[in-house]
Amino acid sequence: MPSFREHERLRLRISGLTGSPVWRSLGAVENSGGFDMTSDQLRPGLRHTQAIMVSEAMTVPAFAGVFASFGGMPPVLATAFLVGFMEWACIEALRPHIPDHQHTLGTHVDVSHSAATPVGMTITAEVELIAIEGRRLRFRIECRDEVEIIGSGFHERAIVDGEKFLARVGRKGSREGRS
Repeated sequence: MPSFREHERLRLRISGLTGSPVWRSLGAVENSGGFDMTSDQLRPGLRHTQAIMVSEAMTVPAFAGVFASFGGMPPVLATAFLVGFMEWACIEALRPHIPDHQHTLGTHVDVSHSAATPVGMTITAEVELIAIEGRRLRFRIECRDEVEIIGSGFHERAIVDGEKFLARVGRKGSREGRS
């Protein structure tokens, strides 16, 4: 299995992004010491567990207002909410270690959703920070409901300066032809 660094190089090469400032485009803060992370505890091996009860609002039919075809689907946990829950668990793991002016943004998701979960069941995410390279963070994730594993995989986040990132997004949204 390739290392995180090898995987990133391959992904960037395939995407045609070799040599480009991909991560800098996210507005991350650089300084002479790397990034403005204040916690010495932010290192591979950091673990966190998060739990939530599945509600009607988290089911596939809840998307029917946006995606009409979802209305007739079974009322089980939607994959989109599972992925959001996985991201939330990673954010919560990092929160004590990231200064208030910084945020982490999801940059890559590679997960499976392997079993359905009905409304009323509690799901639990166990996340582990497995790699840090500059402002890039990679997590291994496993989610379970009260019966079985329902999803697993990897998630990557990037540390960004909140103000700089919002300024960049604001400029993008105000380009000509946009309202």
